[in-house]
Amino acid sequence: ITTGADDFRVIYGTDIFANLRPNDSVTGIIKTLQAAGYEVIPTVFARAVPNGEVDYDFYQGIKKEIIRRAKAAQAEAPIDAITLSLHGSMRVKGQGEAEGYFLEELRSIFPDIPIFSSLDMHATMTQRMHTCCDGFVGYKTAPHTDCFETGEQAAKMTIAALEDGAQAQAAWVRVPILVAG
Repeated sequence: ITTGADDFRVIYGTDIFANLRPNDSVTGIIKTLQAAGYEVIPTVFARAVPNGEVDYDFYQGIKKEIIRRAKAAQAEAPIDAITLSLHGSMRVKGQGEAEGYFLEELRSIFPDIPIFSSLDMHATMTQRMHTCCDGFVGYKTAPHTDCFETGEQAAKMTIAALEDGAQAQAAWVRVPILVAG
């Protein structure tokens, strides 16, 4: 199964503000940052029901659009930080991991600003993700009833980096276990 454009709901720019949902990490990020007085510049929201690998061309198109919008915002005024809501286990057909390559490109464009992200609780952490993002926070419940709070925490980490000079220290340990679903 290949997941493509017909399987995703994609929302662009400020239309994201009109489509916030109560139990969503994007909502937690946006509302927390706005409540603290930050200007939020939304780029692209893309969500699909868990499915097969994502179509390579679709992934590249979405990634390119997010990068294009981030660069355009940066051209107007300096971006202070990036806070994302990522899944963490998305696979791209013919490429493998999605988030790591996306974070790597963001980090190459924005080498000196904090980047934080919320993740699904079963994210597949990779070295590329760990290297290119300052910190992650994952859902803690299944079913995912804490998505808003997870986004809120990612935003609070961003605020701590910006206002208090907090330096994120991420640790990552691979534990050799297999857990039944």
